[in-house]
Amino acid sequence: VGLAAFCVWRPQPARIFVGLFFGAMSLGIHGALIATNPQSYVDFAVNASWAIYLDIGTSLTEPNPLAFGIVMLTFEAITAALILSRGRLVKWGLLAAIVFLVGITRLGLENTLRRLAA
Repeated sequence: VGLAAFCVWRPQPARIFVGLFFGAMSLGIHGALIATNPQSYVDFAVNASWAIYLDIGTSLTEPNPLAFGIVMLTFEAITAALILSRGRLVKWGLLAAIVFLVGITRLGLENTLRRLAA
């Protein structure tokens, strides 16, 4: 909610923040997972409680967790670059970010609640 308010109140600085966030996630999270433990993508996917997330997540990650991580790193880096660019490319980057974040919201929420309950 705070980030949404920031986006309405100050759209340009918020866009830069979101772009940098995607860049940091790309390199920081996915880069670290690729380098240290690509299997954690599979571990994350198998903990999904909704069948559709479990099925899609495991079918994407189990065959080759390292390749999945590289695809995620690349996707988030490209999304960050688009968001931080100018003109029509910004809209494509923001659209990609919105679709991605809406798609993974249930995964993040479910795993966060599970960790809090443990």
